[in-house]
Amino acid sequence: MTDQTSSFSTSRPIKDGLTDHTGLVLTTMAFVLLVLRVLATARFEVGTALAILAVSDPVTVALGTLAFLIPVVLMIALAAHHLSTSTCWVVSPIWDSAFQVILGGLILVFAPAILLILIPIYFAVLVLDAKLLGKRLRQSSVVKLGTYWLIMVLWLVVFSSDMWLPSEVIEVVGSEPAIGYVLSDGDRWTSVLLEEDRSVVHYRSLDVISRSICEIPGDPAPTLIEWLLSEPRAPTCST
Repeated sequence: MTDQTSSFSTSRPIKDGLTDHTGLVLTTMAFVLLVLRVLATARFEVGTALAILAVSDPVTVALGTLAFLIPVVLMIALAAHHLSTSTCWVVSPIWDSAFQVILGGLILVFAPAILLILIPIYFAVLVLDAKLLGKRLRQSSVVKLGTYWLIMVLWLVVFSSDMWLPSEVIEVVGSEPAIGYVLSDGDRWTSVLLEEDRSVVHYRSLDVISRSICEIPGDPAPTLIEWLLSEPRAPTCST
């Protein structure tokens, strides 16, 4: 009994400290994740990462990453709310965990394809649950679900080298057309991250003849949204 009490008393200051400094903790985590995101995009070349940060707006990096994660965030909110208010039935821990892992895996695969489909479903279920179940909560389900989703979101943010900007073919006077991502487009200079070797190059803006969005060869097949909306894909990148 004494050991348990001692352990509990020593853990409280840590918990209270995190609670008192929630804003600082979240800000630090966001900064670290953004740095890791840029490093992954630069294929963990520190020099390239520093060059990207030098010409990129951190807000653009954050918004580009968050836009990709919108479907995942919606499903986190929907599943957490549904499980936290599901007091009418109880499942075993094994099936509960299996459901969370399977759902998370499906969202990781189909996240780019389900944004428009998830939005109405999310709000419909949210309103329905609120009316039928009220505010009765099962906190343990939310904590377990959040653990799985945190790992999956970190995987998406940290280990994905996909760029947050669209790929383009850039034609420049006196140079071969290049395939890359335009980091900044100013009056004097246009900074581009090349797809081939992930190096950053700077072109005189007046020398840029044309820019056209394209699809990198080997990109995933058309998503479900593109099929439902009959949206044509961009032409394949070629020089």
